[in-house]
Amino acid sequence: MSPLSPSAYIAPLVEALRARPTSVALAGQDRVLLTQVAVGLAKRLDPEFLWFDIRPRGTAAPRWQSALEFGMAPSRIHVVDATEIHPNDSAAGLDRAPPSPEGPPAEPPGMGGSFDATPLPSPMTLDDLARLPESIRRAALEREPSSSPRVLLLTNVERASAAIDGAPGAVLPYLEALNQTGVTVALTACSRPRANQHDLEIVLLVEPERENPHVPAAVVCSSVRIAGHFPAVPPGSSYTAESFLRD
Repeated sequence: MSPLSPSAYIAPLVEALRARPTSVALAGQDRVLLTQVAVGLAKRLDPEFLWFDIRPRGTAAPRWQSALEFGMAPSRIHVVDATEIHPNDSAAGLDRAPPSPEGPPAEPPGMGGSFDATPLPSPMTLDDLARLPESIRRAALEREPSSSPRVLLLTNVERASAAIDGAPGAVLPYLEALNQTGVTVALTACSRPRANQHDLEIVLLVEPERENPHVPAAVVCSSVRIAGHFPAVPPGSSYTAESFLRD
């Protein structure tokens, strides 16, 4: 599948992302298109997804973003100030707990069977979650068990880049901690991706329409960290952005 001829058939991507708790980054330079695609994907993965927008508290979302929120219950929409994000420091006053001595860790959901319950968080998982903003932590820990992952969409994460280490592996513990509670994380970055993008299991680049009117805006799979989990979505797969925007 060539990036020059994106497909409207997004079912393989959606099915792969719904199979088990995972993480996906969407990056691009057009903030409106990027957010529209991310919301469209989140709806397909979880019609009751929770939206966490990173922006200064007390500020209103732009009109185009408010239109995307139309029909969502207020309890599903959250504002997270960049000052609330400090996962890589010790502000929470917590040390990482050692693995539980009561036996080997539980098998991650989706490995060797279907995902059908929320596993009990380990002490280490709880420590990692404690370093996340309270609204995100509560959404992960207070979710009801379900046959499919709950989706948390974080938009505009580049606004918190000063608080997040961009090195590879910096955010991996927090993504895995959320996955262990049965949560899929989707996030948008309206900037050039940093090295920590590879902590997410799949990275999608949202490319606007080119000068050629016959080439539509596209969503291109840039990388897949665990290729065995996404055999139907190899790097280079390309989809029309319009296919994510349809209700």
